[in-house]
Amino acid sequence: CLRDVWWAWHGADLESAALEANWWNVTDPWWRTWWQVMQLLQTRVQGLQAASSDGPSRRQLQFLLDVVAPNLTEFFDACSHTSLRTLLDDSCLATAQGVAEGLLAVARQHEGLTQAQAEHMDGFRQAISQVLASTDFS
Repeated sequence: CLRDVWWAWHGADLESAALEANWWNVTDPWWRTWWQVMQLLQTRVQGLQAASSDGPSRRQLQFLLDVVAPNLTEFFDACSHTSLRTLLDDSCLATAQGVAEGLLAVARQHEGLTQAQAEHMDGFRQAISQVLASTDFS
């Protein structure tokens, strides 16, 4: 899905010569953050799948597969249908960065689900839901 966003933006927004010259500079922070998120998510899922199937690990894996991955898929699908200029509006970008940072914090956890982690994951779920609900992707 992230590749779909890249191609959608790259194809649509390169019609402007001025944007073409600056396209990568404009989008680089966004891509760096989200590629890091996806790499950490993939690593975390693989680690949990390889780990013992104790309750906390299994719950965290199910959360990543059932909540995080589908929400990210929906988020990237929405991104691929919106204008790069719209999504890179300062407020939209700040919100997306906040969501990414929340996911990075979750993905970096190597312990079983503690109460604090569960609350952090709930916060992430709410944050990404707010991005999807409040951003005008038309």
